[in-house]
Amino acid sequence: MPWRVRRGSRRHGVGMAWGRIRPGRPHGRRLFCVPGGGTSAECRISEGTIMIGPGSDRPTVGGMRGARATVLRSGPGVGSGEFQPGRGFCRGHHGELLQGVAWSPRRSEVVPALVTIPLPRHGASAVFRPHRTHRGVHADGTRGKSVRAAEIVLRTCDDLGLPRPPGGTLQLRSDLPRGCGMGSSTADVVATIRAVCDCCGLPLDDLHVSAIAVQAETASDPLAFDTTPVLFAQRHAEVLRRWDRPLPPVRLVGCRLPGQPVDTLGVSPPAYTSDEHAEFARLTSAMETAVRTGNTRILGGVATDSALINQRYLPKPDLPRVLEICERTGGVGVQVAHSGTVCSVMYDPADAAVDQRILRARRALDAAGFDSTAHFLGEDP
Repeated sequence: MPWRVRRGSRRHGVGMAWGRIRPGRPHGRRLFCVPGGGTSAECRISEGTIMIGPGSDRPTVGGMRGARATVLRSGPGVGSGEFQPGRGFCRGHHGELLQGVAWSPRRSEVVPALVTIPLPRHGASAVFRPHRTHRGVHADGTRGKSVRAAEIVLRTCDDLGLPRPPGGTLQLRSDLPRGCGMGSSTADVVATIRAVCDCCGLPLDDLHVSAIAVQAETASDPLAFDTTPVLFAQRHAEVLRRWDRPLPPVRLVGCRLPGQPVDTLGVSPPAYTSDEHAEFARLTSAMETAVRTGNTRILGGVATDSALINQRYLPKPDLPRVLEICERTGGVGVQVAHSGTVCSVMYDPADAAVDQRILRARRALDAAGFDSTAHFLGEDP
C-alpha cells in the first residue's frame, strides 16, 4: 500500500510535501512538493520520518532545505477508484484593514501585501460531483477561475500519483455580492478547491489552497486562512506574518460607495514612496500591537491610515464624508475595500454607548445615500 508523506513543519511556509513510499523500500523513491510537482528529492525512512537529501547537497523541498516529513497511512478509499461528491465552503471578507507593501524574505524584495477583515457569516459553498467517464470540469455561469482551480487540483493529484476522477461538475452558491470588493471570486475559488480535495481525498493545508488560488486568479485574497489574521502577499501566495490570536472584536457599519470596482490586474500596483514604505512598516507593527493586546481602537487607526495612503492612488470621492461620519459618531476608524466599493465605520463593542453610535452612523450613511449594513466580528454580542 502506498504511504502518504507530509512534511512536519509549517513554520517556513509551504507546509506539505507528498510522495509514494512503500514499506521495506527505504531508498530511491521520489518525494514531490505540492502544488505542481516541480521539485523532487530522494528520501529514506528513518524512525517514522522522511529525511530529505544527503549532507550538504540536500535539495530544496517547498523552499526549505533538509526538510523532515511525517509518514502517514493512506486514508480509507484512497486508491479504490470510488469517488463521492466533495463539498467546500469559504468565508468572504469586508475589504482590507491594511493594504500596501511588505518585505518578502522568500523573494528578498518588497511585495504587495494586505490584511483582510473576515465576514464569518457570509461566503461561498461548492459541490464537486465527479464523473466516471467524462473528462474536464464543467460549471454553470461565468466561473472560469473556479474551473481553473478545480483543474489544478486534479492535475496535482496526477503529479502525486494519487487517484482522481476524470472530471466533474461544479456547483457554486454564494451570498457575497459581486464586484464590490468582498472577495466573492476568491471565496468561489477556495470553496471549489476544498470541494475537489474533499472528493479526491487530498488534504491540503491553508497555504497550499492559497497557492492554487493564486495560480487560478493571479492575485488572491487570504480567505483560505478563515478568521486567522495574516499579512499576505496576494500575488505570490506568501504569508509574511501570521498572528496566533484573532483580530480584536469590532462592529462594522458597512455601506457601498458610488463608483465602479477597480480591476487591480489591469493596472500596475501603486508606486508607493519610500516614506510610504516606512509608514506601512509602522502600520504592520501597530497591527501586531492591536492583535496582541486586543485593542480595537489601534486596529481602527491602522485601517484609517491605510485607507488614507491608498486614497492618493485609488481615490474614493466619498471617503471624506465617511470619515466625517466616523468622527461625528465616535467610531474608531474607517476601513475600505481598496479594489471595490464596500466601506465601513468601525466601532469598539466594549464601548457602553456602541448601540447608540451605530444607530446614528446608520442614519447618517442612509441620509448620505449610502445604504448601510451591520456586521460583527468576534463573539456574539
